[in-house]
Amino acid sequence: MMTDLPKDRLKKAVLAATGLTSPTEVWNLHRKALGVGKDLFISNMNGNRDISKPAARKYAKAFNVTPGWLLYGVDSEDAEAPAPRSQFAEVSALAATLSEADARALYEQLSARISSAAPAKSPRGQARKPVAKAR
Repeated sequence: MMTDLPKDRLKKAVLAATGLTSPTEVWNLHRKALGVGKDLFISNMNGNRDISKPAARKYAKAFNVTPGWLLYGVDSEDAEAPAPRSQFAEVSALAATLSEADARALYEQLSARISSAAPAKSPRGQARKPVAKAR
């Protein structure tokens, strides 16, 4: 069982409140209530940009849900993340349901993702500055 992402919960809220699935159509009809730009809303619905706390508050009001539910799946008016301990417990409970092979595959995927997200180190152990591309 996969946990919903914020974009998935936003899509559910939009569909329940409006009956629409097209981000562009939703924005065109509800732009005043949304209070965000078209590109941001579409990117949030498609998952190309994370939903910020201020945007979650606006979406929650427009689609009659809570910011906590949109961002974290927790029915809360608070747009803050739940305590890390509860997140760890949830992840541990989910991991306990996996077969050994699935758990190993998940571990390897997460390890690779974490390694690729870590900043590269210079020979002196300092993070390298990104290199600008020549135009």
